[in-house]
Amino acid sequence: MMLQHGVPNGVMTIFMSLYSFVGMPLSIILPTVFLTLKAKGTTWVSLGAGMVALLSVVMLFHTQTKSVVFWGIVTILIGASTAFFFLFSLTMFASKTQSPVQTARLSGMAQAGGYFISAFGPILYGHAFDANPAGKIQNIVYLILVLLMIVSAVMIAHTKNVFDE
Repeated sequence: MMLQHGVPNGVMTIFMSLYSFVGMPLSIILPTVFLTLKAKGTTWVSLGAGMVALLSVVMLFHTQTKSVVFWGIVTILIGASTAFFFLFSLTMFASKTQSPVQTARLSGMAQAGGYFISAFGPILYGHAFDANPAGKIQNIVYLILVLLMIVSAVMIAHTKNVFDE
């Protein structure tokens, strides 16, 4: 999308690095935060991260600019929310199960879904891009995914154990 709006290639590569870099400090802090908070606190933190993600969605619907500041902020918001929800998932695998076997089962199910998405995601994105290079279709899908992540995070926060045996 940045290329479609005239952001130079060199700046885009810096932003992609920034996207990855944003997750590094979060990966140090967030797992401890998740394990320390009770369900209510985890819910509020998840809702806050969800609001950050929703702000990035709103910004993506208003991308008629090649402003480096605008795209930098969008990149940071998306990177932070992606890192948050990814780390939330990884931390919850261990904290919402009672044994290493259960954790492995849960992780395997999640990986199967992730590989499925990664197999078809780029193809679907390409078709959506052909249909609408401005990115409206992609942004709508991103909005739906963000809403699903928020709802899932809140549900997971209030789940004691995934496997009741």
